[in-house]
Amino acid sequence: MICPWALKDEFLKTYHDEEWCRPHHDDTYLFEMLVLEGAQAGLSWSTILKRREGYRKTFFHFDISRCAGMTDEEMEEIGRTAPVIRNRRKINSVRQNARAVLAIQKEWGSFSRYLWH
Repeated sequence: MICPWALKDEFLKTYHDEEWCRPHHDDTYLFEMLVLEGAQAGLSWSTILKRREGYRKTFFHFDISRCAGMTDEEMEEIGRTAPVIRNRRKINSVRQNARAVLAIQKEWGSFSRYLWH
């Protein structure tokens, strides 16, 4: 059975069928969801899913360490040219959240363990 909200477009249907309401324990995937959920604030989930590949390319396929180490110059460039939501706060939140996830991993062993404990 498919939820009515997932019938609006193919991105939502694929997300529903392959990801929705399924537990995930991979830190990279969980970080990706954190980033995408943050980007979604004030926008539709469909809008974000349509830009998902742009986010993956822009943010090193959500490599947490690489995102945490991004420079101010890289963040500025993303705001000018990347195929993502170009809100400065949302872009900067990727680096801030990556740093927070690294701290959580250090304390808990993994982001997943922290979220699911």
